[in-house]
Amino acid sequence: MRGGRKYLLLFWLIVLIAPLLQSGFKVFKGGALKGAIIPVPDVEFTLKGWFDGSYQQGKEEYLNEHFGFRNDLVRLHNQINFSLFKIASVRDAVVGKENYLFERKYIEEYYGRNFIGDSAIDRRIFMIQRIADTLNSLNKKLIVVMSPSKARFFPEYIPDSLRGPIVPGNYEKYAEGFSRTGIVTMDCNKYFANLRDTCSYPLFARYGIHWSLYGASFVRDSLLTLIGRVTNKSLPRWDKQFYVSPTPLDTDNDLGDAMNLIVKLKPGPLAYPTYTLPETVQPVPVRLISVGDSFYWTMTSLKIHEALVDDQFWYYNSEVWPPRFGANNNRLTYADLNIKDEIYNNEVFLLICSEINISNIGFSFVDDAYKLFYGQ
Repeated sequence: MRGGRKYLLLFWLIVLIAPLLQSGFKVFKGGALKGAIIPVPDVEFTLKGWFDGSYQQGKEEYLNEHFGFRNDLVRLHNQINFSLFKIASVRDAVVGKENYLFERKYIEEYYGRNFIGDSAIDRRIFMIQRIADTLNSLNKKLIVVMSPSKARFFPEYIPDSLRGPIVPGNYEKYAEGFSRTGIVTMDCNKYFANLRDTCSYPLFARYGIHWSLYGASFVRDSLLTLIGRVTNKSLPRWDKQFYVSPTPLDTDNDLGDAMNLIVKLKPGPLAYPTYTLPETVQPVPVRLISVGDSFYWTMTSLKIHEALVDDQFWYYNSEVWPPRFGANNNRLTYADLNIKDEIYNNEVFLLICSEINISNIGFSFVDDAYKLFYGQ
């Protein structure tokens, strides 16, 4: 009995001391966690910080994020939640049927639960239409791309607990309005629905948020064709080949990676495109600005910038890509740009938006362009 108590005491001493030793000496090298993780820096001791309490608070926050074996314990916690309770330890993530991963916001939008109202959408469409008309008069073009929703593409995998009546929401209202007003639009929900039964590989990866690179490649090709048509430019055709990877690449496992599990999720083989331009062909520059959300990053992964040559991406109409620099080598954001100069120096304006951001499509660019043209 006494021997058992000794072993139990020894066990608890190891449990208590091991994290301290790991924190100080890093005996075991554990992998870093993946996802949008904000690092917590250590704090320097000062008398001022000690007496006002900022040092203690900062040190506590640092130690909470850096104690020994923390990353391994996080993975263990996440694995238990996922394997036993079908819970995704990622903000806003949902485990669906057959372990398909979704973002809850897309499910809410699919069922029309976040509808902002007819008047707000009609006003936004009116503004975009007037901007498009003015751009046309200046021999410039506006294109809207409505990115697809994984929940709308795979409703059969939505968990029963989140199902409900389907009512028209923001997407349906915007799609109808763009069609009615003649705004040049690429509706990728409809496009993917038409492709679904003819594609050999997933248009959405099981553990990803965005369209797969395979699915996005079809959008890229069709979008370049559309840009060529509206600008009357003969954009060259790129040769495309696919190769199959047993492991997901790029964003095809972004939710799965952010889960930080011990046992890695295996989505199965996925196809990836490679693009080459024949040596005898030169790209035709298009001065294009894309205003949108994270779905456009996949377009950049697929070399759309090499096809357009002279394009910009205004991420959430805030960050400017490729990076541009001003005085003192300070990186510029959208707020630093002259909107009038940007509009008059470019020829195509692409508003690309996912369903969860459709209620504010174009972000502040729409408001600023409308104010520039109409002073309201």
